[in-house]
Amino acid sequence: MRRNAHIERLLDDARHNQRCAYGSTRNERAAFNNRTRHGDLLCVFPNCFTTAEYWASLNPDQRTMHLCRTLHESHPSMVFAGVTAATILRLPLSLRLQDGSITCAATSRTWTTGRLHHLRTDSHTCTQVRGLPTTNVVRTVVDCGLTLPFEEALPMYDAAVDNGAPLPEILRICQSLRRPTEPVLRLLHYTDDRSENGGESWARAVMISLGFAVPELQVQFYDAQNATWYRVDYLWRLPNGTLIVGEFDGMAKYFDETMGGGRTMEQRVQRERRRNDALLRAGVSRIVHFSYNDVLHRVPLQRKLEEAGVPYAAHR
Repeated sequence: MRRNAHIERLLDDARHNQRCAYGSTRNERAAFNNRTRHGDLLCVFPNCFTTAEYWASLNPDQRTMHLCRTLHESHPSMVFAGVTAATILRLPLSLRLQDGSITCAATSRTWTTGRLHHLRTDSHTCTQVRGLPTTNVVRTVVDCGLTLPFEEALPMYDAAVDNGAPLPEILRICQSLRRPTEPVLRLLHYTDDRSENGGESWARAVMISLGFAVPELQVQFYDAQNATWYRVDYLWRLPNGTLIVGEFDGMAKYFDETMGGGRTMEQRVQRERRRNDALLRAGVSRIVHFSYNDVLHRVPLQRKLEEAGVPYAAHR
């Protein structure tokens, strides 16, 4: 198919600016759509075009940012909100939430057109982050807390508070809303800025949803034999003095070479065994390891925690 030099320039300029190309005139849109029908381009969002090879090279966060930059250039007054704002603000998000849709602020009501969600929120809380207009972190976590499941929202709250989001301001926004805000109040009750990453926050949220007692986070134990401190992901202290440690072995621990420090899987397993031995010498009674899939499917996690003797919360 004969290439249109003008369309090629638009595509090159878009890649250079880390966004998608779009048609600003009827002729440009027709040319992009024609290339898409012939399989040369992908239409990844209404009036957002790129090549299949380039799009495949981007991770979900990068794809969202490309769409946001494209929409900002074509619709400068658009303010991003909700999950999209959380992406721009670098709050932890699960892949399940990065589904190719975009959320923007609306003033009157919440509604959806295709993959563009309009979320009723306060656009006056707009700030500029990474060159994009977005609701600020406080308003974003309130909106996400009201619209997302507890397990998806708690990682955002842990990270936001750890990065300095003021709790009184979150409460002030809740008090100003003319709608029930119990989901946000519940999230604030369980927020803990000691959580090391979004994965650990998510796993803790699932434990809470399953009814288990809330663990302490990032507690350190000293192994005198090796003169070494070890920090654990989760700790439950039982009334009889039993100490149960929980370790979240996310997939990255074994399969991400950057996280593994160049060690082979066998070396990492041996290192984990030595760490377990050190924790037991330091006074830990039991150690329970669980994986990403255990947390995702919930029942395996529940079974492992029960077998380790982790107590359920008294108010369950």
